Amino acid sequence: MQKRIIFLLFLLGLNLTPQKLWLLLRQTLWATLLTSLAFGAAGAAVAWLFGFTPPECALVGDTGADVAAARAAGARGVLVPNIVTRREEIDAAPEVAPDLGAAVDLLLGARP
Repeated sequence: MQKRIIFLLFLLGLNLTPQKLWLLLRQTLWATLLTSLAFGAAGAAVAWLFGFTPPECALVGDTGADVAAARAAGARGVLVPNIVTRREEIDAAPEVAPDLGAAVDLLLGARP
């Protein structure tokens, strides 16, 4: 995620308009979705190897696709929005935390 933010800040430094930035990001949307699904599958495999069931697992992600992948696998998904997370992804997420520390606190606490 840190590399994405650094790259995004680099792009913003190029004086891209929001429309041009969205056009650039939209072109990578499918790659992002496929990557999220692949990481979700890898996470599920690791959890299975260690004997965890999906309801015992959680995924913290920065996109709606991350949360959707977690839910599709039967795991808990927490969204930690960043500067490129869309408002509709935030509104649709069942659990949202402002940062990774807060997401961990949320996951270690009682279910809402």
